[in-house]
Parts: sequence; C-alpha cells; structure tokens
Amino acid sequence: MKVIQIADGDSRGALAVDLKDVLELMGAKATASRWRLSNMDATGNAEAAELDRLSDEREMVDGGTLLQLARNVWQVIDCECEGFYHDQTTPWCIISAIDSTYYEVETDDAEVLNAIRAKYQCTSERDGDEYRAATS
Repeated sequence: MKVIQIADGDSRGALAVDLKDVLELMGAKATASRWRLSNMDATGNAEAAELDRLSDEREMVDGGTLLQLARNVWQVIDCECEGFYHDQTTPWCIISAIDSTYYEVETDDAEVLNAIRAKYQCTSERDGDEYRAATS
C-alpha cells in the first residue's frame, strides 16, 4: 500500500489535521467501514475516553460511530486505526497519528490518496510495503 504523510500546520504551528478531518475526507468509504483502533491517546471529554476504551479493548467500531467520536474530542495525539470493508480480514486503509506531529494514511485507494493530495500541502509519500521490508 501507499503511505501519504500529512504534516500541515496552522498559524500557531500546531498540526492542522486531526482524525475527524481524515475520516471526513474519506466520506462514505470511512463510514461504511469497520475500524479497529490501537495505541489511542485522545484528549478531551467522554468521547476521548470512549476512543481510549475501544483502543484498549481492540473492539471493532463502525465508521459512523468513529466519526462522531472523533468530531467531539479536542485532539488525537497518537493512534492507529485500521479500516475494514464488510467481512474483509485485511484493512483497506490504516490511519496513524504520530505524537501530534503528523498523520499517515496507508491505502491503495487512489481516490482517497488524491483527495489528501488536493487538500493538504505539506505531504510526502512512500511505498508502505517497501518501508516495512526495509525496517524489519
């Protein structure tokens, strides 16, 4: 799969993308998927606590619920979200937040990759399979 890294900043120098932004950009593909969360560190309120719980328990969550939770947290600092279509066992997409510094989206979905390229300016890309092979 291809990996696109997003590191756009706002006028204060903070990361200008969050989980909700990536999910919203994916649209129906995100909401039609089931998601498995891991390594979640979100700040905010009850929704942040629920994201942390889902991650800790590795419980699958539907895309609509994930989007609603993501819209109501202050910030996702770290996470890995694997998106699965229906009864598939291999994720079609992996969204990672890395220490409030950047996001990575790993997918072979050209429509998603093109939407990210169109929306964000500070991006870089690599082949995820080659990267994993070189670092393992």
